[in-house]
Amino acid sequence: MKALIILNHNPVEELLIDLKENYGVENIEILKETNENLALKFGQIPITLKTKKELYDYIVKEMVSFVKERNYKVVVISGEPVVCKWVTIELEKLGINCYAPLSKRESVDVKQSDGLVVKKAIFKYAGLREF
Repeated sequence: MKALIILNHNPVEELLIDLKENYGVENIEILKETNENLALKFGQIPITLKTKKELYDYIVKEMVSFVKERNYKVVVISGEPVVCKWVTIELEKLGINCYAPLSKRESVDVKQSDGLVVKKAIFKYAGLREF
């Protein structure tokens, strides 16, 4: 089975392992490596786009077409919430399973040489949630 990861950052290794071991995925592609222009559009959706039609015309149709043409069966997507939801609605109509990656936030106190304590947030992969 073939999967596409659409994120605005690089996926963690745990996500790739999870897809292979628990979701039957054999081939994983990452959007930013697959189609730079589409990834750039996804990562920089203009805030001036306010309506569903504007979002569809700008990115949703293109993303759905991209996934459909390449016969992906699983899509992991995260980013701008409204666009992600509209993309997943359209993909699910085509029978494509869509998931959001989950992370757990941990806070670590890091003591500096001057005695100050800086809180550092660490995000750890925590699985996938079906849209």
